[in-house]
Amino acid sequence: MSSFEELQVWQKAMDMAEAVYRVALTFPTQYRFSLCQQLERSSISVASNIAEGYGRRTTGEYIQFLGIARGSANEVITQLILAQRMKMTDTDLQPVIKQCIEIRQMLSAMMKSLGNK
Repeated sequence: MSSFEELQVWQKAMDMAEAVYRVALTFPTQYRFSLCQQLERSSISVASNIAEGYGRRTTGEYIQFLGIARGSANEVITQLILAQRMKMTDTDLQPVIKQCIEIRQMLSAMMKSLGNK
């Protein structure tokens, strides 16, 4: 692949970040500067770290950034579950949570594959 934009996991991470931003707009105003901002930051961190790792010089560095992206996906899942438990929105958050879980699994598989080379 010639660029990170061609990676399916990066494309899915961008779709997930967009979905998170749309969901965050449905949260009550009092959460705009707390959970919403953290949720938005961690969601874009997934795609950003995939891209940054892709541009690194060594496989070890790439794997490290994929691990950071996976951690950010876990953050997004945790924050969405909290929003769901706190009933911050009437929007069904399960589809976005499922997107995050799929991305996390893809990142784990990539890390394993790269580690075996």
